[in-house]
Amino acid sequence: MHVFVITEIKNNKASTYRFHYITNFSILQFSTISS
Repeated sequence: MHVFVITEIKNNKASTYRFHYITNFSILQFSTISS
């Protein structure tokens, strides 16, 4: 997960960075709820 975020910051693609952050956060929450 973190690799995507770091890559997007280096590429300076703010919108894509936010997309990855929100998607990863949702997956993380879903995984926590599932377990």
